Amino acid sequence: METRANDATNNRPFGERVIDAAHVMTDLNRYCVQIMEEEAWQKNDRNAITLFKSDKVTITLVALHVDAAINFNHAEDTDIVTVQCIAGELKVNAGAEGQSLLQGHLFVQHENFNTAVAVNDTILLLTIINR
Repeated sequence: METRANDATNNRPFGERVIDAAHVMTDLNRYCVQIMEEEAWQKNDRNAITLFKSDKVTITLVALHVDAAINFNHAEDTDIVTVQCIAGELKVNAGAEGQSLLQGHLFVQHENFNTAVAVNDTILLLTIINR
């Protein structure tokens, strides 16, 4: 298997990291701290970092400020979306009524996932699984 990595950028000068390999180990606590210390978090309503990306799976750590919304408009090949709340609280619009997603909760939905809105500063782990 070929190992793939992200390169550092101006916005993330220490951003070199393996994102796809036979084994990928990630320190979630470190990245939670990192994305909340970056300038993008200070200037915008969100910040994120891709932790793993293959042809079939993408895992992204996302930090949202209060009232920031995240919309999931998927390509046709998206099969399953999971949202795990690491810290904070999200309101997930799924079906006829919204659901609260609290720290430690996991939400899983087959395709056509709509929107989640941060009730307070929130960190979530977003996984998108493609067919």
